[in-house]
Amino acid sequence: MFKQKALAIAVMLYTGSSLAAEVTLVVDNDWGDGFVGKVVIDNTDGDATVQDWQLSWEFDREIEQMWNATYTATGNVIEADNLGWNGSIPVGGIVEFGFKASPGNYSGQPIFELNGNSTGGGDGGGDGGGDGGDLPGVVACGVDPTEFPSNDDWLTTDGNQIVDQDGNSVWITGANWFGLNASERVFHGLWSVNLENLVEQTAARGINLIRVPIGTELMKEWMNGEFNDTNVNLSTNPDLTGKNSLEIFDQFLSVAKACGVKVMMDVHHPDQNNSGHTYWGWEKGNITVDDFYDTWGWFAERYKNDDTIVAYDLQNEPHGIPNGSLGNDINRQEDESWEEYCLRKPESEMTEFAKWDGTTDSNNWKHVAETAAARVLEVNPNALILVEGIEAYPRYGKWVNNKSSPIPGQGDQCYDFNWWGGNLRGVAEHEVMVPGHQAQIMYSPHDYGPLVYLQPWFQTEFTRDSLREDVWNPNWLYIHNNNISPLLIGEWGGFMDGSINQQWMEALRDEIVDLQLHHTFWAINPNSGDTGGLLKDDWLTWDEEKYSLLKPALWQNGTKFVGLDHQAKIGGTADVGISLSEHYESP
Repeated sequence: MFKQKALAIAVMLYTGSSLAAEVTLVVDNDWGDGFVGKVVIDNTDGDATVQDWQLSWEFDREIEQMWNATYTATGNVIEADNLGWNGSIPVGGIVEFGFKASPGNYSGQPIFELNGNSTGGGDGGGDGGGDGGDLPGVVACGVDPTEFPSNDDWLTTDGNQIVDQDGNSVWITGANWFGLNASERVFHGLWSVNLENLVEQTAARGINLIRVPIGTELMKEWMNGEFNDTNVNLSTNPDLTGKNSLEIFDQFLSVAKACGVKVMMDVHHPDQNNSGHTYWGWEKGNITVDDFYDTWGWFAERYKNDDTIVAYDLQNEPHGIPNGSLGNDINRQEDESWEEYCLRKPESEMTEFAKWDGTTDSNNWKHVAETAAARVLEVNPNALILVEGIEAYPRYGKWVNNKSSPIPGQGDQCYDFNWWGGNLRGVAEHEVMVPGHQAQIMYSPHDYGPLVYLQPWFQTEFTRDSLREDVWNPNWLYIHNNNISPLLIGEWGGFMDGSINQQWMEALRDEIVDLQLHHTFWAINPNSGDTGGLLKDDWLTWDEEKYSLLKPALWQNGTKFVGLDHQAKIGGTADVGISLSEHYESP
């Protein structure tokens, strides 16, 4: 569980008669035994630069960890010092440093001394703190993100369309950048590439949203103020010196905002594991379903005032097949239909697979998704919630064990199968329902080609029409065609093999373009073993052939890419894109 509290202690330092700085202490997350807070030195209204800042205050708590500053504790006096790179605070600038302390339930009002000048405490207040807003001093794509509002770009659904707050249709055409889901706990590639530069390149190529996979384990660490070392090349990313993984993520958000790029979060798997996507569900080991709910609630609270993050993909690729032994001694009779046989079998005893029905069973993904969505929307009713599908759905409504056979056509035929996360047949009978927030709910299948796995529909000649009839329509495209909800294809992509894999990619690309289906291409990263990426292995060179395949599926108005921000042009001053407002103002 988590508890949000903010303490805003207005502390004014005067030099002569001029206001120079204001200091604020904010409690981001207080869980009783301890809390995570930050101290913000705000020189927005000052008339002189604060040089080589040092801060001290009396504190009746024990500081266990501090970041973006060094500190010493003498008795109950804390002295915090800058790290050099953040020692100067120009007029209009802000510097902040964070800390973890114990015990919790903190409600004090410290009196700070800034560079030896005594300051006075103020009244408690604030809005729930730690909202992950724009960082000071970040300028990307030639733009300062603080120029733009943070509450005018929320999205909602209308039938099978995603619309802005004015009811105008938008088209999400994005790509994935993974790493926060893995053991490195930071975007992959930062060992080679500059974060700001890569986001700028991504924006300049018209990708208007980045889907960010993350692990529940990392979100839980962030929530509890626990930070591990990150694998970042500081000679390439000197501005990330001294930053933990959460601060690097916040830096990424500010850069994305400046470049007119939106973000969608995706819980990829429970633990920090570079192969964790193979796990079937949302809880594993010491990561429980309550952790899944609590971390989503904490994350939504932290970023509820920042419309850089417009969407939450609750869980990546729930999957699994009930393959226990119960009922496997039952054989189909010669004159028995498949329906009669499948209904004669007993319900499976298995629980470690994702199912979709009207129960509250622990492995019912629909029920878990509804619960998690309610937690997010309770604190941020403006967020889009994406729900992926499962792997197998029972043809006759009964979750029985699937008796397979190495001989094609000889196994049980009690289920319809698709890619992990790609089977949304259950929506036809059991829509995801979150009362009061239904317009924020949509669905997100995944679809891949034969180089990932040679599915039955790839084993003979196929066309776009055959894929639509055999795979896309029955599993998920019916949701769009029947105006139930928008669809966002959260993952699709692969190697350019000049053969059937490329044929599949071109077919799906054309379907996306013709129906203006929302999508996030997999992936920007080159280190996805079964697909490759938009970048080549050096993390610096774009695969122009693959990008040329993708480009027609990126939102464009004439020669300009279209972003999802009403004010920020996608690509910033690179003059390659326009804002959402400009798109709808153009003739």
